[in-house]
Amino acid sequence: MATMTLTLIGMNNYDENLFSKLELPEPIVKEEFINNLLMRSGEFELLYPDADFMENAISLWGKKWKRTFEQWIKGQEAEWNPIENYDRYEDSSETNHSDGTGSDTTDVNGGGTTTNNVSAFDSSTYQPSNQSIDTSNSHSGSTTEAHNDSNRTFDSHIHGNIGVTQASDMLKAFYDIAKWNILDHMADIFIQEFCIPVY
Repeated sequence: MATMTLTLIGMNNYDENLFSKLELPEPIVKEEFINNLLMRSGEFELLYPDADFMENAISLWGKKWKRTFEQWIKGQEAEWNPIENYDRYEDSSETNHSDGTGSDTTDVNGGGTTTNNVSAFDSSTYQPSNQSIDTSNSHSGSTTEAHNDSNRTFDSHIHGNIGVTQASDMLKAFYDIAKWNILDHMADIFIQEFCIPVY
């Protein structure tokens, strides 16, 4: 006795809006993901044979896994050399500071006393008539200060193979990574949540 099953292809044919609420991070093309998903799992029976429920559930699925997909994309877009296992960037700076102070001071002290003497007609000696005292001082000075700062910045990029792994082994691992397909892995997650994968 045959039993009827509702597959992902069947529901997608029945409801053209099944994936309308699904949002995927760039640069993943939504139509490419859907087509790959249908090719990979379209004949599997669905856990939830209700089109309206599936439409909302697929939308929630996309939001739940969005960050994971973004990290996968970030990893795939990273630029690196497949036969190098050491890559370091280094920034450093050097600052030189010097101060200088100088001074110059001049002091001049001067002065004197001037006395005018007058002799009276009835005196045999001179007597002081008036006296003036002159006192003068001068001071001059100068101070100079000098500051000197210099900055130097150094950038270095050190990379290569530090010898713990042979270049041929790293190249083989690179080929394995290159075969990793993000659309297939996204489809596998979808299948685990919404399908009964019976072959």
